[in-house]
Amino acid sequence: MASNLDESICKVAIALGNGRWAAMTPVAMNEARAITPKEIVKLPDRWYPAISAKKAQVPELVDSWDHLWFEAVAEILFQCSRDGLPGLITLMDRNECTYHQYVVVRLLRLAADGVETDLILDRVRGRLETLRLPWSRFVVQETEAWKPVDARPLALLMTMSGIEIPGSDGDTIAMHMRSMGPDRRAQL
Repeated sequence: MASNLDESICKVAIALGNGRWAAMTPVAMNEARAITPKEIVKLPDRWYPAISAKKAQVPELVDSWDHLWFEAVAEILFQCSRDGLPGLITLMDRNECTYHQYVVVRLLRLAADGVETDLILDRVRGRLETLRLPWSRFVVQETEAWKPVDARPLALLMTMSGIEIPGSDGDTIAMHMRSMGPDRRAQL
């Protein structure tokens, strides 16, 4: 039987699965309000779906369900603001079982909101200095994709454009930014 926390994540993942971040935001805000401090601490360990897309009655999302679920966890932590910050940092710092791009963009949004801005920017900068390809490229892609909805994370990422990607023969965050094509999520 799924827990209330898993059901909250599922609701946000389904809202996100419709392809519009604007539809996901009110659902995530509502679910975050209902989560207790004890549950917030558990969110980073809920990175893997406890409810399948089929069981959630959205079989059309089966191929992207793992990504949607993880992004839903990140968005709920973001909506928890300062209380969700430790969970987002935990997810960003992991090398396995994480989609760095979803976490980094939420951390940059928190920093832009004035939540522990210096701490977040230092931690993101430090992580980008160790994050290899393709994860660093995914971070740039996701941050660029958020531009139509919230351009502030991209502006903050641009301050880190000189960071060299480990093991990339000199590639930098700026080089990733220049190589990005048109926004693939233009239908926001």
